[in-house]
Amino acid sequence: MSRRGRRAQGEGSVFRRGDGLWVAAIDLGWIDGKRRRKTVYAKTEREVLRKRDALRTQAARGVDLSAAPRTVSEWLIEWMRDTKGVDGTSPATLARYDQVIRCI
Repeated sequence: MSRRGRRAQGEGSVFRRGDGLWVAAIDLGWIDGKRRRKTVYAKTEREVLRKRDALRTQAARGVDLSAAPRTVSEWLIEWMRDTKGVDGTSPATLARYDQVIRCI
């Protein structure tokens, strides 16, 4: 276990679980009346610190870490609209793609 001592405010928590897995969490603040945290896991302390620092960098850049992940269907609809809709794909192909996306 790390012998570092207490971390600075806002730095996030890092600890080792009983099963040996390392955990790092950063505080995202209060969202819709609930405290939100983003948590990452790794087998080594160094790796979990790297992941935690990547999260902190994303948060500093303005990435919404509290947003729910997109589903495959949502991503495919976006792909149809932004990529296939403007690259000259035939209307019949687009209609078939749309039918397949809506069935999944």
